[in-house]
Amino acid sequence: MKKKLKILASVYDYKNSGLPSVCGKFNGKPAMVHSALKVHRCREMGYLELDIDMRPNNIIMNRVITSMIPGSLLKLTFALALIVQGEQEDELPERCLSAIKFINIDARNVPFWPFEQRN
Repeated sequence: MKKKLKILASVYDYKNSGLPSVCGKFNGKPAMVHSALKVHRCREMGYLELDIDMRPNNIIMNRVITSMIPGSLLKLTFALALIVQGEQEDELPERCLSAIKFINIDARNVPFWPFEQRN
């Protein structure tokens, strides 16, 4: 499955989001993530964790995103979906593995990994 996973990010009301126009060509378009994906499985706890490190994939997008965070996220609504790539006829239509919607995220209060203890 690792080589078939792609991510789709979509910003709601993109034209009024204040994001640079260079981001527009990526909005709502799926991207393969297998080179940036690490899979961790914990059988004892019964969960599967997927870590996607998008930083090395596109230098321009990395600079745009990091220059805009944290302020712009406060005004954005966006969704992320993980999709399993369908390549054979019996794998179509493609399936969504997971999806999440973010509304006005305050990134200034998000702890860095490993999570910091706050008093």
